[in-house]
Order: sequence, then structure tokens, then C-alpha cells
Amino acid sequence: MINSKKVKRFGAKLLSAVLVAGLLGGILPDLGHKENNKVEAAAPKHYAKSTFRKVIDNINELPQYVNPASFSSTEEYKEALTKSISKEWGRADRPFFILELVDYEENGEIGYLIGGCEPVPVEDMFGYNTEMSTLESQKSVTLLKGDGNTAFFLDEREGNASYYPEVTSWPTADLIGSGASAVTLNGYYENVGTDNGIFEVQFDGVKYEVVRSATGKGNIAWHTVNDIIASRPEFVGVDYDAELTASDLNSLGDRYYTKRTTDKDNPAYVVGSKYTLAENNELFLTHVMEFNEDEASKYSCAVKTITIEELNSNPEWVE
Repeated sequence: MINSKKVKRFGAKLLSAVLVAGLLGGILPDLGHKENNKVEAAAPKHYAKSTFRKVIDNINELPQYVNPASFSSTEEYKEALTKSISKEWGRADRPFFILELVDYEENGEIGYLIGGCEPVPVEDMFGYNTEMSTLESQKSVTLLKGDGNTAFFLDEREGNASYYPEVTSWPTADLIGSGASAVTLNGYYENVGTDNGIFEVQFDGVKYEVVRSATGKGNIAWHTVNDIIASRPEFVGVDYDAELTASDLNSLGDRYYTKRTTDKDNPAYVVGSKYTLAENNELFLTHVMEFNEDEASKYSCAVKTITIEELNSNPEWVE
């Protein structure tokens, strides 16, 4: 059990965890302006690519964590620890860390209020479903619907029919392929790590290009930038006509913005209003931390939802 001596030693860190857990008992339906105690959903936001947003399972996933077992002397450990804690909160290498103390892990709530830290895979929710409806009713997200121009290639997640409720496959006759029906879509190739994509970079002696891997597994994935997200800061002013160079797509997370045209081997489907995008309203950062929209979009956060039993077994979370 957590005793008073530990509480004193853990200090504000543990207290913060308890306060966060208590605060969220009513924050989802009630957070908003004090005069009417009603949420006014902010304009949809999207955190910057350079930020760190994640649900943490293992303490080693925290960028700022300094493992004492990695050092041969106490002095080296203390030096590394001092360097880590001297960094400003909210940086990608020292994300603001929230330890949410709950009775049961499934009771975690605070992640719903921080984009990228949601307890459910919001990034895989493309079709409107029960979970999306719940998030919308709690005002933690704003739902954006696709239009008649919203299309995705079948080889990207958003183009996979299995992600959409009550859809088993797209009608073959409605697929966009080659010829008169061909379309060109803006987007980007991204380095997603070994075997996590289906494309790879190839050099033919004259130019670099992204090609489909012969094995079906590569380190590059394609993402279409439809009008529904084109106004995000990360896409404004992007040059989609740039030539691929040797310095592009080398590291995990690297992007190469370009255009991609459909053909018989690379079909797409106009998902239209079937596509629903959940944009987190960042209520924790804007209402609790009181950041403006720009500050919130650049602020790094990590969330660990933990039970008392797990915390007692792993006191390093607050030590």
C-alpha cells in the first residue's frame, strides 16, 4: 500500500496524479466557461509533427527517463538526471508527463482531452461509429466529414474498407483507376520503419523514386492530403512538385511531399461522407493549462494511466 512516508517522498508528483484523476471525474462533460459551466468546443486543432504525444505503457518510453541501471557510477547517473530535468517541460525530449491514478485502467479519461494520447485508437476511426459518437458528445473532439472529393488509395489505411462500419469492400465499378477516370492526389510518402510500409526508395542511376516493394513490405507508406486536412499548418505552403533527393526519407518520420496519380495497379476510392475525421479539441491544454491554440499544438505530452496496485509494484513512476 502507499503509505504516508512514500507520499511525502513522492511529493507533488503523486499529488498531481491524484488531483488529475479526481479532476477528470467531471471534466469531460463539464469543462468550459465558468459562467455557464458548458463546454464550447474549440476549432479543431492538430498537434505539430515535431511534438511527442503518446500513451505510455513502459517507463522507458519516456524520452526524459534516466535509467540508473544504464550507468556505471552514481555520479554519471546524477549528471544525466540533472541534464534531463533541466530541460523545459513540453519539449519533445521532455514531454509534460501525466500519471493518471485510477481504480481500474479502463477508467482512464484524461487522454481523451489530448490529441495523440487518447486511450482508444482515434487514428484508426475513419467511419462514424459508436466510439466516435461518444467522443463527440463529450466535446473532446470535433468531427469533420469528407465530401465528394475525399478519396484515398486502397493501399493506405483510410482507403481500407474494413475501417468503415457496415462496409466489407468497395464496389469494383466505383474504383478510380487509369484512363479518363484517373485522378492525381496531393500527399506525402513517409518513412514508417522497416516492414511497416509497402514502398521503398529506388535509384536507377539517374533519379530517385518511390516504388512499390517487390516483397510487399518496405519502410515507406503513402498518405493522401485531402481538402479536409489541407489547411493544417503542417500542410500550408507545401511544395508538392519537389523532386526526390538522396537526403529524403532516410530517417524514421521523414516525409517527401509529392503527387500521386491513380492507375490500374494503384486504384483509389472516393469515400466521400463515409470518411469522418476526429480532431481533438485539446481541452486539457487550452482549458486547464490555458495555452493558446499555437502553444497547445507545439506542446509535448505523455499519459500513463495506472492503478494503485501497479504503482506500488513500480514506484519508479514517481520516484
